[in-house]
Amino acid sequence: MNWPVTFESRLDSWNRLRKEVSVLPVEPALAAINNWWFNAPWTAYHLHWDDRATWPDPWQLLSDNIFCEVARGLGILYTITLLDRVDMTSAMLVLTHDDRNLVLMDNS
Repeated sequence: MNWPVTFESRLDSWNRLRKEVSVLPVEPALAAINNWWFNAPWTAYHLHWDDRATWPDPWQLLSDNIFCEVARGLGILYTITLLDRVDMTSAMLVLTHDDRNLVLMDNS
């Protein structure tokens, strides 16, 4: 997949992704979401954990089109959250002890 160039095309592609994964089992849905966000153009630093209060909403994130590790994780979390699936309600973005950003799901 080539990353969509315009905001409108990114929004359309993200909407299609959410529709597609809304009916998939959890693991393939999460893999598709992860894959979609890892096609985003990467930037070394953009968002920082200390600035959480000013992190962009999902639409601003897509509009800004600047994706560091935190921004990608945030995009994954927003995608999961907006699916409104009962089997995917426990997602959270975490900073690990070795400064890695992960989206974790507790599916118990």
